[in-house]
Amino acid sequence: MTEPAPATQSVSSKRRRFNLANFYTFMRFVLTPLWVVFFVTGGHICLFIAFVIAVVAMISDALDGYYARKHKTASNFGKLADPIADAFFFVTLFLTFAALDIIPAWLAVPFVARELLQHLYVRPTALRLGVTMGAKLIGKIKVGVQCYAGLLVIAVEIVRSYDRQLAPLLKTHELFAVLEWTVWISVAAAAALSVISIIPYLAHLSQVQSGVATSSDAKSGTTLEAVSQG
Repeated sequence: MTEPAPATQSVSSKRRRFNLANFYTFMRFVLTPLWVVFFVTGGHICLFIAFVIAVVAMISDALDGYYARKHKTASNFGKLADPIADAFFFVTLFLTFAALDIIPAWLAVPFVARELLQHLYVRPTALRLGVTMGAKLIGKIKVGVQCYAGLLVIAVEIVRSYDRQLAPLLKTHELFAVLEWTVWISVAAAAALSVISIIPYLAHLSQVQSGVATSSDAKSGTTLEAVSQG
């Protein structure tokens, strides 16, 4: 059987790299700084646009995996870029909230620490050991809670932007006190899940390294969470 021509291989490689799934991944790299601009600018319109941008970015996170599986267009580029895009978006989200004093700075620390641990230790170590990382339920729950917490913060800021209009109709001081506690609880839950979701995989990697897990499991691709989603 003849080998494919170099030109054919090159075109095929480019098609795998620049497919619809990778386009959705790339979208998050573009939408994240755009979200920061609108959210930091503030005001009714900009905050609403920031909310829409965040929703689109979160939907794109689901679409890239869906299209990669449906059309079997998973690529090495996508496997590398997707978790980085997820981390970039969510870390930027919560760091921006902390920078604007919407949440205390310490609440943003777990998100940053978790992603640094993921990309600087867990993923490189798993690749070195031949351990395949696949999605797990706890990862999907973590992402869902992060999405809820992030959108809740933006929605509350939109409500705050109407403070003057709402003042004659509602007891805004009590309303915003309740909303602030709701935000704190939601973000704290997301932060806790971010930390908790990675613990089993750290433990498993430790077992593999110490020889407790069998080498055959590692070679066959023991399933770990795609830490971008957990």
